[in-house]
Amino acid sequence: MQIIPICTLVPELFKFVNNCYADHSNLYFGPYTILSAEGVQQGDPLGSLLYCLCTLPLVRKMKSEFNVWFMDDGTLGGEVNKLLDDFSLIIKESRHLGLCVNLHKCELITSDAEVVRRFQALAPEIIHATPSAATLLGAPISSGQNIDDILSTKLQDFQRFINRLKFLDSHDALFLLKNCLSIPKLTYTLRCSPCYSNQFLQRYDDVMRSSLQSIMNVILSDVAWDQASLPVAYGGIGVRKATDISLPAFIASVAGSHMLIRRLLPARLHDSSGTYDNTFTSAVSLWTDKAGISQVPVAPFSGRQKVWDSALVSVIRERLLSAAPSQAAKARLIAAAAAHSGAFLNARPCSTRRPQARCAYMCAS
Repeated sequence: MQIIPICTLVPELFKFVNNCYADHSNLYFGPYTILSAEGVQQGDPLGSLLYCLCTLPLVRKMKSEFNVWFMDDGTLGGEVNKLLDDFSLIIKESRHLGLCVNLHKCELITSDAEVVRRFQALAPEIIHATPSAATLLGAPISSGQNIDDILSTKLQDFQRFINRLKFLDSHDALFLLKNCLSIPKLTYTLRCSPCYSNQFLQRYDDVMRSSLQSIMNVILSDVAWDQASLPVAYGGIGVRKATDISLPAFIASVAGSHMLIRRLLPARLHDSSGTYDNTFTSAVSLWTDKAGISQVPVAPFSGRQKVWDSALVSVIRERLLSAAPSQAAKARLIAAAAAHSGAFLNARPCSTRRPQARCAYMCAS
């Protein structure tokens, strides 16, 4: 494999890297000793950096106007002839780096049949995807049916996980639902694509509500479900609704990455005014309607999802307080949002508690 010029690209790390990899390491397997003399050690935090430094000279040779890489996932875009030249160069030069291009995982995104023919002549195994069905790093790159397909798959996976929670203790199930299986499984998609008006999010919430009722052994009315889906600091359980979190997630993601996106995209695709596109503008308009305010967060706060989310959460909480049927009910809502009153909801499962212990949460009805 080509020696990485650490001393030239990252001289401040040279001594440390040289100390780690100047000589081989011994790997022991039973009575056998295997010399680890090529590549980085598996699990080494330096592995990603060293890989990127190894491929950086090749990446810099690309002529396509759109040239973005994340580790070994490269995305090129632009004029067809330049793309073909770059693709051929990657296949050829990667061999000198000790790498091999997996053509079965390479994807060509276009609706032009002639372009497909030319690329398949070079690599018959290449996968063809239309722009309306393509994804980039697992996120849909267009709206409509593509987002439906991604969310439908997420919903099916979520339902499969939920069906298995019934075999766990209630506290374990609630902890996993809240911190691992509900919104955390959906956050990446919500931040990458405008999913906030998609019908599948409501179905996703319905599955969450049903699962929460099963775990806590209670029936959640619409009002109780609204309270339960609030953050713990606002008197809720913290199992957030996808329909509530999707809008702040998308807006914060776009606002926080706006300048980086302008650096990545070719100059001809930039808006001369430097403003956001219509999708983002529509999302912000919807947010102002829901939040009931006209002043939107500005940098550096505009890139923080919590800032956008807090305004909508406050609206829901005020609505719950206004709809409280009695002073006692209102007092319960206020008490549930008091400092540390919901700390038990963040407690991690403990194996020493009673196996059949059940958790319950009093929601306003």
